[in-house]
Amino acid sequence: MLPELQACGLRQVWLAPAPALVIAEGYATAATLAEALQHGTVAAFDSGGLTAVAEALREKFPDQPVVIVGDDDRRLEATQGINPGKVKAQEAAKAVGGKAIEDHERKRERQQEQRQEQHQEQKQRRAARIG
Repeated sequence: MLPELQACGLRQVWLAPAPALVIAEGYATAATLAEALQHGTVAAFDSGGLTAVAEALREKFPDQPVVIVGDDDRRLEATQGINPGKVKAQEAAKAVGGKAIEDHERKRERQQEQRQEQHQEQKQRRAARIG
């Protein structure tokens, strides 16, 4: 591992050819993305390290597109008024001319919520037909 990357918070790199540098907040997110995308990802272990990791990688790979995936800390946003994962991902993306995207977990949760809502609607329609 490159020492300057380790010093800025980088903990793991999956070395494989990739069409973009995908930098994720947390090992689990990076590992899940690497499996889903079938190419290398980078894990920064907290949102505070995203910008430093992105800048170090941008310097090493200036022509690669950069995608930052931060946690969607909406529960913190609801209680403390700030979503650090989202904010730090956006800051990191802006610093390197990359793109920040929403944590894949939130999308899955939304899909599950939509399926549950559809299921409830179907149950209500069936009950209305019966009753």
